[in-house]
Amino acid sequence: MPEDALATHVAYQDDRQSLEGGMDSGIAALLAAAPLGLLTSDPYGYVVSCNPRTAEMLGHELPDLTGRSIFDLVPPDSELDLREYTKLVKNSADGASTELALLKADGSTLAALLHSHRIHDSGGTYVGIRSLIQDVTADRRRERLLHNATQALAEKNAIMALKNAEIERVTKSRSEFISSVSHELRTPLHAVIGYAELLGRGLYGD
Repeated sequence: MPEDALATHVAYQDDRQSLEGGMDSGIAALLAAAPLGLLTSDPYGYVVSCNPRTAEMLGHELPDLTGRSIFDLVPPDSELDLREYTKLVKNSADGASTELALLKADGSTLAALLHSHRIHDSGGTYVGIRSLIQDVTADRRRERLLHNATQALAEKNAIMALKNAEIERVTKSRSEFISSVSHELRTPLHAVIGYAELLGRGLYGD
């Protein structure tokens, strides 16, 4: 961390109430027990506070997260996305939302929806970002299973359609063959039958 950033970060740690934007203690207690993760970072991207649910989702002890860079909480291939997202939040009066992969303590990842907005102190100075974090890993897993099942069904239906088309083609070819053979046989048979009738009547030959 740069020296000036470190000094600023320490100052924010010493003045948590300012960073939390004067949050009412009752609201803070409610958010601490919320089923969603809550994480507050300073302007340099270091974690100032988070609730127990955040630590639980990421597999960390709660004190271990304080002071860590938020960029340590995402896999390397998501770091650029997080940087772009924090810029977007910082420059948006209405906040922003995104979905990111977060890195857990055991090295695995979880899919998370982030809903973030910038926070200011009583003097209107930008002091950081507060994010609500929703673990949607199970939802994404169900979506993948549903997608795979739908794809497998579509492939099965496509194979059945090909088989049905082949059956129809064979049936049509057989019908056409039988019709053609019947026609080819019918003409000489008529002649043979007529000749036999003449012979039977003694009208042809001796």
